[in-house]
Amino acid sequence: MAKKTKTKKSKKTQNPAKQSFDVISARSLIKKVLVMIKQNWKMFAIFTIIYGLFMLVLVQSPAKFSITDIKLTITDSLPEQSDNSTLIAGVLVGESTDIGSLGATYGVFLFIIFSLAMIYLLRAMYEGKQVRVRDGFYKGMYGLVPAIILYAIIMLQLLPMAIGGIIFSIVSLYGIAVNIVESIIIWTVLGAFILLSVYYLSASIMAVYLVTLPDVTPLEALKQAKKIVKGRRGKIMARLITGSIVYMIVAGAGLVFAIAVVPAVAVYWWWLVGVVALPVAHAYLYNLYRSLL
Repeated sequence: MAKKTKTKKSKKTQNPAKQSFDVISARSLIKKVLVMIKQNWKMFAIFTIIYGLFMLVLVQSPAKFSITDIKLTITDSLPEQSDNSTLIAGVLVGESTDIGSLGATYGVFLFIIFSLAMIYLLRAMYEGKQVRVRDGFYKGMYGLVPAIILYAIIMLQLLPMAIGGIIFSIVSLYGIAVNIVESIIIWTVLGAFILLSVYYLSASIMAVYLVTLPDVTPLEALKQAKKIVKGRRGKIMARLITGSIVYMIVAGAGLVFAIAVVPAVAVYWWWLVGVVALPVAHAYLYNLYRSLL
């Protein structure tokens, strides 16, 4: 009897450890997302088209992108700012776009609304329910106010990263760090600010899917998310970074190919990448979230 009791205790001791530290691999996660999209491709396609139309009318059209200006800006700036690691990202995201304050406001509003709709649809897909895209907008708006509050909290959590970016920009612009010691100090400070935001985001991103559940407040969602990611923050962020890199490689490869072969299509491709990013990102993150439960 004693041996059986010990065996049972050892099994009970192993299970919590397994639940606390095991995280699905990025490869398996990407595979699950591709399978989900393949099985529900009509729903994803309709959702993306609707989101794209709203973005086209209210936020930004492909006509506002200028691939020629992007190429010229990168070519002219690289010799002078070859040490600026944020140059290309700044050109692609900043100088090549002209959204405006009103467009940015519409963009945030659409992001929240379509995120809630997509989360509802993903939950239904995961549970094997038959739903239509319109159900996401009719029934998925339940947690609108809690979601807005949670996203506001997430924006506050991004402040350390933003501050670090400002410091890095000032140092690069005015050449403050002139020797190795000063460069190490600046990079250490920047890394600390980024890691602080990343630490918060590793839980907050999971809270996005918890706050859409009935009777879950933003603070309760954050508390539950912290329990879910406990002991697994590093692995979770590794999965997020890997997924982002894979998507950026695919998007970047398509952009480079379009610029080289069919420049006229490049502006539409880059715009489409931004539209498709929302449903794909939520599919990736939601599958990650469910794997942690």
